[in-house]
Amino acid sequence: VKEAGAKGVMCSYNMVNGKPTCGNAELTKILREDFGFTGYITSDSDSCADIWRSHHYVKTGEEAVRECLTSGTDIDSGSTYGQYLKSALDKGILNKTLAATALHNSYRTRFQLGLFDFEGSKKSKYASITKEVVGSAAHQQKSLDMARQAMVLLKNDGVLPAKKGQKVAVIGTSVNSTEDLLGNYNGPICPNGKYDCFPTIFQQVAAVSAGPTTVYTGTDAAAAAAAAAPADLVVLVASNAKDGGGEGHDRDSIALAADQQAVITAVLATGKPAVLVLVNGGVIAIDGLKDSAPAILEVFMPGVHGAQAVAETIFGENNPGGKMPVTMYHSSYVNEVDFLDMSMVAGPGRSYKFYQGQPLYEFGYGLSYTTFALQTTQTSLSVPADGKGTVQVTVSNTGGRDGDEVVFVYMTNSTGSKVDTPMPARMLVGYQRVAVQAGASAAVEVEVPAARVALVDSKGVKRVVPGAYEFMVTRGHGDVLKIPVQVTGKEQVLFTLKPWWGQETEVLI
Repeated sequence: VKEAGAKGVMCSYNMVNGKPTCGNAELTKILREDFGFTGYITSDSDSCADIWRSHHYVKTGEEAVRECLTSGTDIDSGSTYGQYLKSALDKGILNKTLAATALHNSYRTRFQLGLFDFEGSKKSKYASITKEVVGSAAHQQKSLDMARQAMVLLKNDGVLPAKKGQKVAVIGTSVNSTEDLLGNYNGPICPNGKYDCFPTIFQQVAAVSAGPTTVYTGTDAAAAAAAAAPADLVVLVASNAKDGGGEGHDRDSIALAADQQAVITAVLATGKPAVLVLVNGGVIAIDGLKDSAPAILEVFMPGVHGAQAVAETIFGENNPGGKMPVTMYHSSYVNEVDFLDMSMVAGPGRSYKFYQGQPLYEFGYGLSYTTFALQTTQTSLSVPADGKGTVQVTVSNTGGRDGDEVVFVYMTNSTGSKVDTPMPARMLVGYQRVAVQAGASAAVEVEVPAARVALVDSKGVKRVVPGAYEFMVTRGHGDVLKIPVQVTGKEQVLFTLKPWWGQETEVLI
């Protein structure tokens, strides 16, 4: 909000410390007064309705309108304002000035975009967008490029890239469904209201391989093994698209569904060369499959061009360079953490910052069809407390293919500048993706503002403390470079998180 100048903020569905976030005036006060936010606040879809229908925080729709508007929710992404605003005003539950303020905040942004200025709108890129832009060739290409870049290769025992023209069996519940590659929160995809104007993984594997290709989408383990028997290569797809992987779904397990687990286990037991493709919104724990699958490709939900990106990656037309944006825990993790406890350090800890166990795959992990080396001549770095520093490294492509690599810069907990809250084992402070041709090297500079190394104490004060620190530079695996860092100058207080929950309670870390 402060650094990028955001003009729109969405309040969420949930409650925090007993208050719905879209009905929390104290949070809005922090946003507008402490962070200097001047834009509009919108609810998540039907979050205002949730205040009375789901959370039962109030009893009526009119009271929900009051809570949302009193708390600064300018736009209701739902029907609550439309249904109950007038009756709330008529009954005296709501002051009309609150509605006027919300209208002002909402339309101010539109005026700033030039949407109501006739002369200005001719020059405004926001007022000149036509329907022809939607789904344009340039946008389709961008979507495809993003899908290609998002492929994360987790394991490869020499199966990939696969040779074209082989007999291929494509097996899994989502292999012939484009819809499953999109999540469940999207607008119209095809003119007929369906998804068949974009190919499925099976269709794209058949097209790119250009060899005999069969498909099995059932959940009978014996039938799946039989389908794999004649194949030279098996593409196995594990998916949670219909099992809690979409918007608005909760899961009490991060393991793969039992029927899919049985199918994949049976196919892998045939010993056929196979690649396990993970299609998921929210991570799938693959405890029992990690060791037995010869190759594993994590694709998440890659969009309408995802099937093409998957097939191109399997057969070597696309060199994967994506990295894990989350931690893949073991399936037992859900039994080790109290999800009603928001502490990041309780139990085994949460996220790459605080997790103390050994994950299946860690944040930032991802392989390639080529190899890279990371080097630096930088022996130390000085960063002004009110400025920034630059980490300088060289990425060398030591393999035989062009490829992308990602350089991550972390701050470790090797520092004397401590606060009275738990220090993360490491904290990402910068990263950069770079394309490097085979046999070439690229100089990479990662700019790190001093604010990225700021720490928050138990009173909610976030500050940059001068002193000695350590940066760790990695590719997500392999080479690890460590650079001593000295933050110089005067201490910088960035902000103080005010206790908005009604009492002087320590910040929960």
